[in-house]
Amino acid sequence: MASSCNLAKLALAISLVSGVSPVQVVLAATTQEAAAQFNIAAGSLDQTLLAIGQQTGRTISFDPALAKNYRVPAVTGLLSAEQAIAQALRSTDLRLGITSNGTLTVERTPQAAASPAATNNDAVLPSITVSSSTENEDAEVYNPSNATGAMRGNTSIQETPRSVQVLSNKLLTDRQAVSLEDALRSSGGVTTWQTNRGANTYFIRGFAVANTSTNGVADVGAGATPIEGLDRVEVIKGPDSIMTGSAGASGSINLVRKAPIITPLHQLRVDVTDKGEFQQALDLGGALSDDKQFSYRLNMIHMRANESEPDYNGGRRDYIAPALRWKDDDTSLTIGAEFQGRRSTPGAATYLYQGKLQKLSNYRITGKDDRITGDTKAGYYEFSHNFTDNLTFESKATYTREEDQVHLWEPGGGGGAPAFGPNGLIRARGLQSGTNTDSFSTQNNIIYTLTTGILEQKLLAGVDYQHYTTDTFDTATRASASGNLNLGEDFDLPEFSYTSPNYYHSGNYVQTQKGLLLQDLVKVGDKTHVMLAARRTLYDADSTLYIPDLPDYPANRRGTSETQSFKSSKWVPSYGISYDITPDVTVYANHYKGFQANNVADNTTGVPLPPRESDSKEAGVKVKFNDDALTLTSAIFQMEETGVPVSNGFGQTIGSQGRKSKGVDFDLAGEILPGWAINASYTYSDFAEPPAPQTRVPSFSDSPQTVGQPKHSGSVWTSYELLDGTFRGLGAGIGVNAYSSTTNGYASGFNYFTLPGGAQTDASVFYRQKDWSLTLGVKNIFDRTLYSYTATPDYVGVRPERTTRLTATYNF
Repeated sequence: MASSCNLAKLALAISLVSGVSPVQVVLAATTQEAAAQFNIAAGSLDQTLLAIGQQTGRTISFDPALAKNYRVPAVTGLLSAEQAIAQALRSTDLRLGITSNGTLTVERTPQAAASPAATNNDAVLPSITVSSSTENEDAEVYNPSNATGAMRGNTSIQETPRSVQVLSNKLLTDRQAVSLEDALRSSGGVTTWQTNRGANTYFIRGFAVANTSTNGVADVGAGATPIEGLDRVEVIKGPDSIMTGSAGASGSINLVRKAPIITPLHQLRVDVTDKGEFQQALDLGGALSDDKQFSYRLNMIHMRANESEPDYNGGRRDYIAPALRWKDDDTSLTIGAEFQGRRSTPGAATYLYQGKLQKLSNYRITGKDDRITGDTKAGYYEFSHNFTDNLTFESKATYTREEDQVHLWEPGGGGGAPAFGPNGLIRARGLQSGTNTDSFSTQNNIIYTLTTGILEQKLLAGVDYQHYTTDTFDTATRASASGNLNLGEDFDLPEFSYTSPNYYHSGNYVQTQKGLLLQDLVKVGDKTHVMLAARRTLYDADSTLYIPDLPDYPANRRGTSETQSFKSSKWVPSYGISYDITPDVTVYANHYKGFQANNVADNTTGVPLPPRESDSKEAGVKVKFNDDALTLTSAIFQMEETGVPVSNGFGQTIGSQGRKSKGVDFDLAGEILPGWAINASYTYSDFAEPPAPQTRVPSFSDSPQTVGQPKHSGSVWTSYELLDGTFRGLGAGIGVNAYSSTTNGYASGFNYFTLPGGAQTDASVFYRQKDWSLTLGVKNIFDRTLYSYTATPDYVGVRPERTTRLTATYNF
């Protein structure tokens, strides 16, 4: 190793004296290791690359005259050479590549400069195959420098004039996140509603998220990719109609799939919980050809649980996701698929009785075999081609087929009867329903880069198309039980089933959306970044309700169908600006417009509701500390939405209202000191009293309230890992997710009630070595009874009780 060090230093010295530019410096060592424990202090890039080459024995090609002008943060952790270099490059305009013979290259992006000249056996450097801003950062840091879902492309978070929070793969792994809901607890501004039928609705800054997106392509509802199949989750705050068309005032949640890689990956992961869950996961990847143009990724998951909390019959999940990529200097094509089968349960819950939340010995208030099952099949492609250095075409598309079944007892007497009789005895009805959804989404962009004097412009013209069809099947006659079952004590309803003719086609929904996006990202000099965008959206939907020929329905409606159409279109403009006060401090401001079609009609008039419209103003500051190892985003915002549907306790739409909020939030992520990482997020959102409903009914005597949204919500997670010494790789983490009290209920009769706030504390200890790791985590370590937000007093979700999870990984 010493001789290699001396040769490398000599090569560097000769190149600096010679004055030849660019110069290739070759760093070599006598040993070869796939990973090493790094603890390199912050400093100049040339010295950092020299140290990485010495420690790993990998050959690194770079221009020392260029590299010495960059100051980079500390490089710490158990890393491969690629991961170590990527960590050093995360805040630069340089990129990491690899030649066909394994030489690592560090060079400017193609827009900044041409590739360095090569010598010896590196006659021609191939395309850059590993990006410092995505693949490696997500696995190694809490604060990746780039995001892919905010501006239709991979853009610097520091330069983006809006609040963007990235939940990296490292953070999700450290916190042992097991679902999207679990992952989003690391974002203080995101809250979740979950119904007894297993559906989740997400809120950002108090406003509902209409749909998520996956790799930038809009999903129907929430994306189906499980958390184990994701590299990161991006939370983009504020109206997002620019990116996804018909969307809410809240913002968007972009899921980024694990992608094919060229670095060999063979990882087995096993999870075991004290609740009886046992899961095995396999993550494979690497190059398929010597020139590394073909690569792949394969994720597989198998989970079984004999019992689900609190004592339901168990759950299952099987998932397989293959993906192939072909990439050369100018063209990239990725083709992938996802197949998933699952069985889950409604979850723990209680209810409000005589104005009090009931403390139960068993928080299963429905049948023991209640279940939600589903099968999902998806196929997708991502294509890009550089016609020139300045002109690029991108195309993405996803097709998904999802089949879901709900089979459960749910509180409710039917026919408008109350769910509970005297002394808290249950009235329940059996529900069996199914939903089949076919969706297709595509997005196509032409991107042109133009430089004129001090102006650098990235012009984008994009068209997108979404189409989905949903068929719903339901029961006409529901099983019932009442009068002698005490919730939480002896509630053990029998199994039930329905067959034809009771199981019937109840509804069909078809939606089409077409969009045109024009966007200009302008860089003025070295400090100013401007975003100008406008989008035209055409929205068309038809909803059909089928009435069965059964005696439960009025004679004049039996065997008929009722169809309603919803059409709307709108131009939505948005703009923002950011300015670098110093290289580490950026201020920004934006004004975003939002648009979301209402696909419901007022039940009192039969007239479709007008579209929702939203307006958001935001100003903030982004600060980098510790040589970019730690980043802070803080913002103040004001948001307004009109045309929000209002429903009564029976799910009937009875009008629409406006909604306003203002508040502040901040996100802190990164490394405080080498080995000490933190992710903290906080949001304060104050809702103003909305105006009177735009459509009134006799029961309205006051304005509806904003429900389910805490004024204060926050999350913090911090971990520390020993980086050297006998016990290097040993560490621990602890975190808290907290929220204030909320108003819950519905507008009919103003049946509102308050749920208390709470705080969930999680902790873990871990030991990580080169080829294996162990993590022992405990969630809700103090076993607090914590309530989820709800719209009905008949079903109040209870967050999981204390749960212990052991995770073991092995790299082979």
